[in-house]
Amino acid sequence: MSLFILYLLMINGYGCLVMWHDKRRAKQGGWRVSERHLFTAALAGGGAGIWAGMQWFRHKTTRPAFRIGIPCIMVVNGLMTILCLYWLW
Repeated sequence: MSLFILYLLMINGYGCLVMWHDKRRAKQGGWRVSERHLFTAALAGGGAGIWAGMQWFRHKTTRPAFRIGIPCIMVVNGLMTILCLYWLW
């Protein structure tokens, strides 16, 4: 159980860091992080970190795919986590 919590902390920290990195690259005009990579991080359990990064850095907050997609991924991930924990219990 503690490994699972550690994993969630790490993947969400990574998601937030990737949003910061992409925002910084957007301002500098450099190579950007692909949207596929951002959504993959969210699907891997980092949706809360991606969402927090969106809010803190004001990045991709007007794009419907992110404004709607990330919260939906968070809900699905939460439900799957609850079902898995129930099954393991």
